[in-house]
Amino acid sequence: PHNNHPSLNFQLDKSSDKDIKEAIQDLLEGLNKLGKKVILAIDEFQKITDVDDRGWLEATLRTHMQQLKNTTFLFTGSRRGMIYDMLNNPARPLYKSCQPLEFPAFGKEFTTWIIERFNKVGIHCDEEAVVHLRTLVQETPNYVQMVAFHLVAQGRKQITIHEVDKALQTVVRQNAYAYQTLLNSLTATQQRALRLAAKEGKQIFAKELLEKYEIASGAALASSIKSLKEKAILDEESTGRGTVVFDDPLFALWLRLSFDT
Repeated sequence: PHNNHPSLNFQLDKSSDKDIKEAIQDLLEGLNKLGKKVILAIDEFQKITDVDDRGWLEATLRTHMQQLKNTTFLFTGSRRGMIYDMLNNPARPLYKSCQPLEFPAFGKEFTTWIIERFNKVGIHCDEEAVVHLRTLVQETPNYVQMVAFHLVAQGRKQITIHEVDKALQTVVRQNAYAYQTLLNSLTATQQRALRLAAKEGKQIFAKELLEKYEIASGAALASSIKSLKEKAILDEESTGRGTVVFDDPLFALWLRLSFDT
């Protein structure tokens, strides 16, 4: 301003709720002008439940789903329990508004593909070793490939279940600091609930398991499980109450390795 040279600066201000809602409405209304066939895909859809808007976003999506004749909405996510509640709870705006499709895990072709990849670099891998790995990491493809990478890097020429377990332990320990930090952020009962879920897996409300892991009651465990699901640490299996799975299967493995008593 004093030397006749131009200057440029910008300031980041938090948008008001009104501005954000208007922007979302404008975006959705604009889909009507994009052509005869439009697909709007939202990945990790369950994340919208983190928005503290009293259901406004879910209700807005439902309204536009009904009004936009040219648009197909595709919602995908990894939190089965949360998405199930969004679509099947009568109190939620998206109740019965979508056709659910549950994608199956990879079949035997994934095991065959992994074995063939090992063969290309001169490594023989037992089929049961890959099946064992897939089970431990809850069919998570990137974890299967991560462990396979470590096995190749170690120069193994023969891969058995034993080699898979050792490589998987290496990968788990590389994440130990993050897992310990997460565990320390939880209450004592939540920590015990995680240890129980990691080591026992099923029938976690059994009286003898509550006593073994020093959890006061089934109600206390249920409360902890609910909180851990809200924190996206646990998810409920489709088989129902008493069976839970970890959102990160390596966290469960770390718990089993760390508290193997």
